[in-house]
Amino acid sequence: LFLLFQIWRLITNFLFFGPLGFSFFFNMIFLYRYCRMLEEGSFRGRTADFVFMFLFGGFLMTLFGLFASLFFLGQAFTIMLVYVWSRRNPYIRMNFFGLLNFQAPFLPWVLMGFSLLLGNSIIIDLLG
Repeated sequence: LFLLFQIWRLITNFLFFGPLGFSFFFNMIFLYRYCRMLEEGSFRGRTADFVFMFLFGGFLMTLFGLFASLFFLGQAFTIMLVYVWSRRNPYIRMNFFGLLNFQAPFLPWVLMGFSLLLGNSIIIDLLG
């Protein structure tokens, strides 16, 4: 029954970040950093809430990803973590490559602009 329905695809679509390259390593660094900061900060002692955030965000991204014909949502998941962290830490000052200073809530938008500069589609960033 498990093999017939291929249920693992609901989880593994969040584990693909594309081929090795700048974008892959950029996503890995952001995933590690912001997941750790959320777990140690906003969700300290609230493991169930942390897991619920993953499940709820994953469910919504999968649902909207189907409508947008997006099947690999690893980058969107990373952007979701960045967005949640940035909204929970609104007064932290950020610096983007030494060029741009801004408050934390603008980080997802700065990343989307950087994605545009690299020529990537912003649909995945918007989904996150």
